[in-house]
Amino acid sequence: MAIYERDRDFQKIFSQINVDVVPVKFIQDITCYLSDGSKIVLDQTDFRDDQDSDLEKIIRDLEFYEMLTDLKIRIDYEKVEQDVGNEVAKILKDQ
Repeated sequence: MAIYERDRDFQKIFSQINVDVVPVKFIQDITCYLSDGSKIVLDQTDFRDDQDSDLEKIIRDLEFYEMLTDLKIRIDYEKVEQDVGNEVAKILKDQ
């Protein structure tokens, strides 16, 4: 799909991409819903040391993993957009 200048809204473009794996560095926070009705919110400081790990491993290593009933993961779209912009600029610069 060609991206025309009038269609350059990053949120719109990103919403049309099918993503299987989200790198941990792009996660803003994770809300963990537990079987007892409580919820725990993990932010970037909670998985700062796990930047090279995958999200599934981080979740499985949580001390309350067995109590998880649901997750809500928020993506830091500004960080994604900045990283993508930097990588595209590098590619275009090398051309």
